[in-house]
Amino acid sequence: MNAVVPSRHFAHAHHWGIKAALAELPLSSNPYRTPKDRAAWVAGYHQASAPALIINR
Repeated sequence: MNAVVPSRHFAHAHHWGIKAALAELPLSSNPYRTPKDRAAWVAGYHQASAPALIINR
């Protein structure tokens, strides 16, 4: 069974996107060159900057 596993560099870009959002860097500060890595960085950035969902039970 072959699972789709993100490459190490992809995970690295996602992680640094999260850190950039937490440091309040602008979205334009994305340092990655390849479209895949840039997309991972942006996904991490948006994940960290998204408002938290509050669920009432």
